[in-house]
Amino acid sequence: MFKKIYVEITNVCNLNCSFCSEVTRKKEFISIDKFEYILNQIKPFGSHIYLHIKGEPLLHPQLSDILRLCAENSIKVDITTNGTLLTQNKEILINNQARQINISLHSFESDNPEKYLSTVTDFAREITEKTPTVVVLRQWVAGDENDYTKQYLMKEFNLDSINIQRSTKLKDNVFLSQAEQFDWPSLDMPHISNRGFCYGMRSQVGILVCGTVVPCCLDSEGIIALGNIYEHSFADIINSPRAKLMAENFSRRHATEELCRKCTYKERFTSKI
Repeated sequence: MFKKIYVEITNVCNLNCSFCSEVTRKKEFISIDKFEYILNQIKPFGSHIYLHIKGEPLLHPQLSDILRLCAENSIKVDITTNGTLLTQNKEILINNQARQINISLHSFESDNPEKYLSTVTDFAREITEKTPTVVVLRQWVAGDENDYTKQYLMKEFNLDSINIQRSTKLKDNVFLSQAEQFDWPSLDMPHISNRGFCYGMRSQVGILVCGTVVPCCLDSEGIIALGNIYEHSFADIINSPRAKLMAENFSRRHATEELCRKCTYKERFTSKI
């Protein structure tokens, strides 16, 4: 059983953020039929999906149908969004409740941050008052306690301080999550280490919008393509020799794949073991 199954419903985004690597794959949106097929394939292996790898999920024109299918199949849903389309999708998100909505505050590069943050905080208040959905505001960039976003949130939620080293509860079911910015792994990056630990193929797996199954949410270009879910069953893909070897070697703190050896994100876990 996987704790997290990432299902990319689109790789199209309405922003072009400086920290986010460019998507070179064909731009597309998943069809409802294909999404339902994926749900039926993965249900025996996990009950919690994340509608994100790359792209902005709130752009999907059939988002309400996607969330409805998840509810009908008793699948818990997390959504990660840049927060620019919350107003347009508010009723959908209220009527089709996600378990958690992650809003990447560091995604928005704007000349009017106050308007953006006002929209985000108003949405966070309303949805958490009307539904059990948890809202996590993410600020995954290096910063200090005096930056504009933190000052705005302290004032907005009547807080005396925000601890920049950890998550902060802003109000019931609304949190600020802070972490260092990471680099999207690429084969062009320098070799880091053959040693390492990752949850890929151990407790998480991803499915790109084209159907390619990847070991984790950071393989956004399908470099470690374990198979295509439209060509082979999900069960066969995750039990393939390549997939099983990855999981077994991570248990031994060894990175099998070249991309993993160049991934800086795995160092967050490796340093703790």
